[in-house]
Amino acid sequence: MDNIELMYRILKYIEDNLDNEEIYIRNISYEHLNISKTRWFRIMEILIDEQYIKGIYMYSVDTKPIIKCYSARITLKGIEFIRKYNCNGGQVMTTMWDINFDYKKVKDEVIELFKKNNLTFSQASRVISLVHRELENKSSNSLVN
Repeated sequence: MDNIELMYRILKYIEDNLDNEEIYIRNISYEHLNISKTRWFRIMEILIDEQYIKGIYMYSVDTKPIIKCYSARITLKGIEFIRKYNCNGGQVMTTMWDINFDYKKVKDEVIELFKKNNLTFSQASRVISLVHRELENKSSNSLVN
């Protein structure tokens, strides 16, 4: 099982238990997932550091990692990870949000280029629209494939 799938399984379990007062961390333990303790701690560290989950805390005592669970819950970012994973058959995919990020970068670069060359705003707008359409087409094609 790869790391993305492990993250998905942990996040999905936490999401599926949103209605419960508490979750049983043993259901997402390294034993339950059949992985090494070291790998499990590193995966949990990623999920915590990247703010996919809250209410689970890690710290070290004499270089030994300790994990404590207090009202574990998934964040909006964690839910988005699950959505991305589900939309592409187990692979995290590019979303329109990601494309809008790229679009903004391209838009800023095009505007800067047009300013340097003393071109009009309407010329820049047309180029930006074409780029945005192309990015949307690439996104649609990646969802189909």
